[in-house]
Amino acid sequence: MSIEQRLTDELKRQGKSIQCPAAVGIRTEQLFDQRFAGKHSKGNGTSVFARPRRYSQAVMIALCLLLFSGIAYASTLLYQLNDGTFSFQVSSNTQKTLDAQQTKAVRERINQVRQQLESGESAVVYVPELNKIKLPPLVKVNQPQSYTNIEVWQKQLVGGPGLYKLPDKLPEGFAYTEGRTVLPIGAIDVDTLRDNLETLKKQSKDGAAGIAWKKLTAVRTHAQSFGAQEIPNLIYQNTKGDQIQIYYQLIPDGEKEKTVQAHITGIEQVEKINLKGKEAYYSVNNHAFLSPSNQSQALTWIGQENGQIMLYSVISESVGVSKQDLVFTAEHMK
Repeated sequence: MSIEQRLTDELKRQGKSIQCPAAVGIRTEQLFDQRFAGKHSKGNGTSVFARPRRYSQAVMIALCLLLFSGIAYASTLLYQLNDGTFSFQVSSNTQKTLDAQQTKAVRERINQVRQQLESGESAVVYVPELNKIKLPPLVKVNQPQSYTNIEVWQKQLVGGPGLYKLPDKLPEGFAYTEGRTVLPIGAIDVDTLRDNLETLKKQSKDGAAGIAWKKLTAVRTHAQSFGAQEIPNLIYQNTKGDQIQIYYQLIPDGEKEKTVQAHITGIEQVEKINLKGKEAYYSVNNHAFLSPSNQSQALTWIGQENGQIMLYSVISESVGVSKQDLVFTAEHMK
């Protein structure tokens, strides 16, 4: 086989695993609409991209994780997890960060909206600070329902409780506090952004407080396009208020042969961990803009149970929690 043919085959193989970062895809659609909408919509203002579709669940995995860790953007590969059928890549970049004042404003906006939501409700919020640094400015804010009984929480899980490993032992002083079926911050798909961006942006400019948001209803016009996966999570806490959280991301069958890329800014430390024979990575992010401590540390690995793939993350935003605490928790998940 010629060198040209080998290069062609390798490019095709690599191309199958590449996924465009959500921020780039959204920006591309916006620029395309601005340039060509008038020529194609014939005055009705409809985007040439506006058609019902389901946004990639794999992309949503990355989006949901990075919203708690930093900001998505093109970056340098830090580590890759691969179990033979599913691959998860995490990259980092020092660009596109929020300063202290912007971080404070974002937290205040999100908390202000969440306080007005009932348990189980969600809203889409326009965040002008994200718009200023050229990132998608809409954030989904959830008011998760709290399950103080872990057995009741387990009954809510997709695929049944047997897929979700629980720690049978915890670091000293920690105990189960609550379980939730969604994260406090969710991902925004393209359809939700398209339906709400301009309206909320205008409301933000017109309003004295600069905040604009809209409560999301359970039934949407494009029902299949609201693709942000639910990420069940558990919270364990000690008497000092330090918390350890466990995130569970069940990988759909249609996404198993793909490579998921999470682009996260602010990661300054990465360490490969042998988790009882399983490859895992520990990372520290000192620019986690939604964390009260500005810090987030995570231990992430891939697990399989009865043919189902699970992306696990044991996470803490508490300065009193150590790497050893996260590893101890992960090692005792059965």
